[in-house]
Amino acid sequence: MLPRALRAIADELERRRGEVLAEVEEISQRQADWRPAHDQWSLGEVLHHLVLAEGIAGKMVSVAVKRVVDAGSLPPYPEVDAFSWRAPSPDDRWSVRVPEPAAPTHGQPIDALRAAFTTQRALTEKVLQRLSQIDPRVVTTVHPLIGEMNAAQWYVFCEYHMRVHLRQIKDVKAAPAFPA
Repeated sequence: MLPRALRAIADELERRRGEVLAEVEEISQRQADWRPAHDQWSLGEVLHHLVLAEGIAGKMVSVAVKRVVDAGSLPPYPEVDAFSWRAPSPDDRWSVRVPEPAAPTHGQPIDALRAAFTTQRALTEKVLQRLSQIDPRVVTTVHPLIGEMNAAQWYVFCEYHMRVHLRQIKDVKAAPAFPA
């Protein structure tokens, strides 16, 4: 069982994951591959990016945890209600250049993307369980766009990141030429 602050993060991630999955649940491969413009992502690319990005977050945090654990004793998990982090933009359409490791590939099978996005839940939960044994605020690593964040902040960011791309998914689906 996760402590309340990590449980809150896990619950928000799960809620956002459910919203994303609901938006892409019934789309066809044709709809998944359609782009509103040549320089904009398709629904499949957005979903692929979310899978890649959350996986990268888990790897970054896991490596940072190992590094800190190997360096010596860690403070125990703190009893806190929440971990603070401020979003880089209050706008759900935050737009930046994607870091290369998180760049999606066009034309991925939509069923495989939905499955991978769903599977990511268990991998994230495993990392959050690991964080419940230590103070995640002492485990830091650098995000390529945001800078240094502690381990808990990485997962608060993941929820924000899903929210940004959920808005993008809705925008693509609302585009006038979106395939029926």
